[in-house]
Amino acid sequence: MSEKQIWIVSREYAGIAEAGGVKNVTTSLAENLVKKGFKVLVFIPEYACANKESLENYTISDNFSVSIPVNADKYTVSAAEADMHGVKIVFIRHAVFLEKNAVYTYTKKDEAQNPEFTRGWVSKTPISSIFYIKKRF
Repeated sequence: MSEKQIWIVSREYAGIAEAGGVKNVTTSLAENLVKKGFKVLVFIPEYACANKESLENYTISDNFSVSIPVNADKYTVSAAEADMHGVKIVFIRHAVFLEKNAVYTYTKKDEAQNPEFTRGWVSKTPISSIFYIKKRF
């Protein structure tokens, strides 16, 4: 019998990338499913603000990248992975995320680094684009 596997896609995970209550739902769901015997992969963007201190086995994939069509543009993303409390965390890596110092908003620090990033919520690419990765990962 093959192992049961569940994929969760989120912008937040407790202890890594936090902004509101989504982190609690995502983390509780993932960790409780692991306790029930499921293999759980959580896909989240890798933000500049991501806390990696509690992660085990963090590695950047040298052989994975995928080009994702979003409207008329294409974005090439790569991935990294790590383990946390029995959950496999898959980080989606792209400059749009790697340069952000907060999950949902641009900060004063972001604005100082790039004047295009005005404080408040601005999305450079739809977060739904990470859903396309599961077809190839």
